Amino acid sequence: MNGKVTVGAPGNSIPPFDRMLRAVTSAERMGFDAVWWSDHWMGWFPDGVWDPTRFDIATRHSSPHVYLDPMVAIAAAAMRTSSVRLGTAVSDPIRRHPVALASEALSLQHASHGRFILGLGAGEGENIEPYGLSFDKPVGRLEEALEVIRLLWDTHEHVNFSGDHFQLKDAVLGLEPPEEGAPPIWLAAHGKRMLGITGRLADGWLPMTVAPTVYRERLAVIRDAQRRAGRSQDAVTPGLWSYVVVAETRSKAEEIITHPLLRGLTFLMAAERFERYGARHPIEKVRYGLMDYVPTRVSADEWLSGAAEVPFELLDEFFIWGTPDDIVERTLQYVDAGCRHPVWWNVSFLTDLGRTRSSFHLLGDALADLRRKLEVPAA
Repeated sequence: MNGKVTVGAPGNSIPPFDRMLRAVTSAERMGFDAVWWSDHWMGWFPDGVWDPTRFDIATRHSSPHVYLDPMVAIAAAAMRTSSVRLGTAVSDPIRRHPVALASEALSLQHASHGRFILGLGAGEGENIEPYGLSFDKPVGRLEEALEVIRLLWDTHEHVNFSGDHFQLKDAVLGLEPPEEGAPPIWLAAHGKRMLGITGRLADGWLPMTVAPTVYRERLAVIRDAQRRAGRSQDAVTPGLWSYVVVAETRSKAEEIITHPLLRGLTFLMAAERFERYGARHPIEKVRYGLMDYVPTRVSADEWLSGAAEVPFELLDEFFIWGTPDDIVERTLQYVDAGCRHPVWWNVSFLTDLGRTRSSFHLLGDALADLRRKLEVPAA
């Protein structure tokens, strides 16, 4: 994925399982180059707002916290697809020990004949702290985990490792990579230290949406760390996890992004993003966005009143939104900033399940147009 621009889509993480499989095969037919599954125990919305009389999506399942395990989903998807890449976006070395990650990743690399991507991050508050797991020094833990995983992949001999977070003594992972090699590792990095680790140790970068100018600045930090580590210029593939709203008209798309449910997705951002627009983070105790936002500890009233306060300028920055032409134009801004793998998470139908089919057709139009403009042949 290093040179040309490829486009990814999210994997369906919600039962029934057969629907998930239909979705990934559909993404492959549409021409997406990769499908990425989130690794969650908890969703982004409080139970108190998950009301079918308020939000259409709540009629599909009774809880906002319903997720299939991504490793199981990817194993099954590998059997139903032939060309699309399959990745996690993202797992972490807190809930999954790095030895388990190393074994799971190699197993999925075998199952997919070399199409797996191990996406990792430092962890997200809602998946860690409520479950009694330590969220202490998550970046240091991630850095050590990368070293452990690489050590285990590089040899089937005994491995010893003594770190602050992980210790291995005479450990062994006999499973070797398939002929396609070990899977690439992509990191969801935003802070300066994480960006540096990405440049030194990772194969790809998959941050959440930021403004194109910020994206360019952060990619420069990665490239600098990459250069200092003596790695090649194309060692890290720059990606982008983006929230996409597509509609027949721009006014309809604006109506969707200003709906409370989509306004609430911005709670994943750090307080400083709100402060740039003269606002406070709508959830009073949250400073670091997805690092300390725990939806099960937010009341429906606080969540709904907070959603109403999100500035439109922030919504405009957070979402890639509009008509198919708008989606392509905005994506090209990120391509110009260095992005080589945008991931389009279509959230257009969250407020109206009746828009599911039409929004995916429109996104297919955008994908075809983007390929034409980039002169990339369809998959």
